[in-house]
Formats: sequence, structure tokens, C-alpha cells
Amino acid sequence: MAEGRVVLPLTLRVRDLAVSLGFRAGGVKSSHCPGSASRYLTLTCPRGHDWLVRISNHRRPERTRQPAPHIDFVSLDGQAGTLQLADLLTRICDGQVAWRPLKAGGRR
Repeated sequence: MAEGRVVLPLTLRVRDLAVSLGFRAGGVKSSHCPGSASRYLTLTCPRGHDWLVRISNHRRPERTRQPAPHIDFVSLDGQAGTLQLADLLTRICDGQVAWRPLKAGGRR
């Protein structure tokens, strides 16, 4: 599993990639859970929809009060999955992925 210290640089790489594809990026927020290295990033697509992206080195807890993010990117080694994420972000920019509002927290 990737150490927590790799999550922030990974988040910044995701943000930079998204901006290069045409998203506007909001600030990076940290998880409120003690011991979690997870980061949250809001990306606004060219159509004006906000996409909440969670970037972490561990899976999201089954039960949480927080709404499930639009994209839950877990990279256990800090690198795996980045090509798939880039493809997903490209498809979002191209309008190939339907946006949906966030659901309330709780079980996924």
C-alpha cells in the first residue's frame, strides 16, 4: 500500500492533468478521519458540473456520514490506475459520462 505521503503529490498530478484537459480545479481538502491520507478535489467540467474526486491509498469505509464522491480513486501503490483515471476524465470532458448529484452519506 502506498504510504500516506504519496497521496498529496498524486492529488496534485491528478489536478494538473484535469486542468490540462479543460477542468477548473478547486482547492485540495484533507480527510477529517484521523490517520487517513485521503484528499478531496473538486473539478468543474467544461459543462459547469462539479465532480468530487477522492484520492487515497485505501478504500473508503463502508459506513460514513460523508457523501460518496463522484470519483473514488484508490491507488494502492501511488501509481496504478492513473491511466484509467486519465481516460475517465477525458470522457467526462467529452460529455460521454453523465453527471449526477451526490447522494447522502451512509452505505455505498
